[in-house]
Amino acid sequence: MTQSIGATAFSKVGGGRELLILRHGKSSWPSGVSDMDRPLKKRGERNATQIGAWLASRNLVPTCCYSSPALRARDTARRVCDAMGVEECRRAVEPQLYHSGSATLLQLVRSFSSDDHRVMIVGHNPGLEQFSLDMAAPQSPVSGESDYMATATLVVMQWGGEWRDAALGAASILHWIYPRDLP
Repeated sequence: MTQSIGATAFSKVGGGRELLILRHGKSSWPSGVSDMDRPLKKRGERNATQIGAWLASRNLVPTCCYSSPALRARDTARRVCDAMGVEECRRAVEPQLYHSGSATLLQLVRSFSSDDHRVMIVGHNPGLEQFSLDMAAPQSPVSGESDYMATATLVVMQWGGEWRDAALGAASILHWIYPRDLP
């Protein structure tokens, strides 16, 4: 089930930040291909496009998108940004998004430019799932699913202050979106 919690549009007025956390789309496991070079399946391609269209329809377009160097994450980020139909979303590869834990991901978030009020990261489990749960404030509802972050699941969270102020347990979850629930 799609979970949308709170507002769907973000205002820069409060000085807060929004982090869009996206697990890469469904990928294949071709024989003889390294983990870094695994491609998306057709379903993964379709889900990435669905997520990008959903973000655009809710005016949740990030100013920049960082992805893991793995092919499936880079391709997911590209497809999401293409589906949003915007040129201004900058994309960059960030090696720290390849199978990192909460401590590393928090340090990465704290390093984001203060000029960017909404940023998307695209990476892998189990790191992104744990990071999403660790960032959530204790009163934030989370999904009732047993697999919180299936492939192409998107979590949108927000907190007041600057990126450098990001802290575990301080973010409010605005949306927890499963692509299977999107049109």
